[in-house]
Amino acid sequence: MCSNINNNNLNSKLLLIVLNLISVAIYKINQRNINKIIELYTEAGLYMLAGAKMGRFLGIYSQYQVAMFFYMQLTGKRIRINEKDSKYMYQESYNFIQNLPSRLTHWIKIYFITFNISGAFFFITMKSFLFREYS
Repeated sequence: MCSNINNNNLNSKLLLIVLNLISVAIYKINQRNINKIIELYTEAGLYMLAGAKMGRFLGIYSQYQVAMFFYMQLTGKRIRINEKDSKYMYQESYNFIQNLPSRLTHWIKIYFITFNISGAFFFITMKSFLFREYS
């Protein structure tokens, strides 16, 4: 019984690592695309959240913030901002991102899904580990 639990725990950790590596690989493969999106976005003079601005310079460590910023615009989810003239991201930003060619933006949805699956898997693994450990 104990070796079965240890094998399941090891398999869970390996799967979690593999899922995270896949999401990192998706981001790194599309690094040129995200750089192009950011370049076009800033050239258009559109508002960018401070976390996304800073995240673009921190590379892999904060790739999620940058991808999440553009994912929310792609899907039309409202983003709260702290500007005097608006509580939410300006509509021009949404229109700009949604009108970019899909070859530049499609990978963001795949990255977001992969990253969230690995996050959900992490929480499920932790819950099952804690349940086994403390029950």
